[in-house]
Parts: sequence; structure tokens; C-alpha cells
Amino acid sequence: MQKILIIVLIITLYSCRHETKKTTKIEAISVKKDSIEEEIDAENKINDSVYCLKKSNNEGYFYMYYSKDENENISFDSIKIENKFDKKIQKIKFKKDYFLSSWQADFWLEDDVNFDGFKDLKIINYNGLYNTQYSFWIYKNKDHIYKHAFALDSIYNPGFDATKKEIYSEWRVALESFHYETYFWKNNKLILKEERIEDLTNNSDSIHVFTKKLVGGKYIEKEVNVKQ
Repeated sequence: MQKILIIVLIITLYSCRHETKKTTKIEAISVKKDSIEEEIDAENKINDSVYCLKKSNNEGYFYMYYSKDENENISFDSIKIENKFDKKIQKIKFKKDYFLSSWQADFWLEDDVNFDGFKDLKIINYNGLYNTQYSFWIYKNKDHIYKHAFALDSIYNPGFDATKKEIYSEWRVALESFHYETYFWKNNKLILKEERIEDLTNNSDSIHVFTKKLVGGKYIEKEVNVKQ
């Protein structure tokens, strides 16, 4: 058993060093293994160039592989997931490098983004001065895999209301334009329910307000100027 674990470790390290092509393709590897074992130190370091952050939840064990340059910038490579039920290994490779600060080398298993009772996988894909975007992989309980929810990639600062089963977004462009959006799921598609934009760029004495609301299957749009 000890020899098998050493062989698995060598193969894993070799793949981490040589995988350079970035793709969003999700590969579910049906090979059965006892577990993914990594020699990780207190700084999540496997070797001088590869780091690995490990977490777990009720569904599986998660290993995020990333590299770090001399300026402490982070480049995500992949996440490997070992399912607790059937030991299936799923590998998620990223389409591009995500260059982030060292403190952002993390992922989260806290949000239920489609309100099905299972926690989903979240990583940062963009971080700005006022706004942040995340990529989410939704857990599919039937197949025991995570599937990329592309529709959520472009939503700034998403929040999830489990009671209303709605997703809300509040973001801004500097101190001039403020955006408020609400979404919901229908037949596994993300639908915009309501949008409000408050724009202060044109006239300092008034706010230009644009609203868009889904009513009876159609969007109703209105624009008004409101004095401050």
C-alpha cells in the first residue's frame, strides 16, 4: 500500500509540473483509487513551484493546485476532487491563468447557488477595487460530479437568498453608477428578474434611474430623472 501511494504521488507531481494548456473542460476520471495523497507542508507547498490547498465537505475531498511567482502573484492550475461515495476522481482545469494576490489563493464550499440543498464550489475569477466575480461549479448529486455554471461567471458580488431562491448582485462603477440586479433559476437557466441602475454621471443635481422588470414573461423598462 505504501508503494502505491508513493507511485500516485510521483504521477500527481509530474502532472502538476507539465500541464500548461488551460481549458474549462471538466474531466471526470472513473479510475478507482484509495485516495489522493499529497505531502503538503504548513504553507501548502508541495515543492518549490507547486502549491496545493486541501479542503473537504460531505461530498468529497478537494485539492487546488496553484503556483506562485516572486511577486506573490497566484496562478491557478486545477482542482482535483475525490468523491467520498465512489472514489471517482474529477479534475477541473481552468481555461486561463487566474493571476491573483497570495491571500486570494483559496476556494470555498459554502454557497448553495442553485438551492438544491448541496454546497457548491466557488473560486475568484476577477477582483477589482469595488467588484468581485466568482466562478461556480454546481454539485450534481445524481452523478456525484461538479458542473461549471457559466451563467454566474459575469455576475458581480453575488449573494444567495435561500428563502426566496433568488440571486442578487449589487455593484458600482466608481461613485457614479450603481447597479442592483436580481436573478432566479428556471429549468436550469439563470433568468434576470429585475434590474435597477442609478447614474450620477450626467447631472449632479439629479439621478438618472433606469429600471427593468420581468412582468408576465416580458421586460418592462422605465427611465426617470430624480432630483437629489
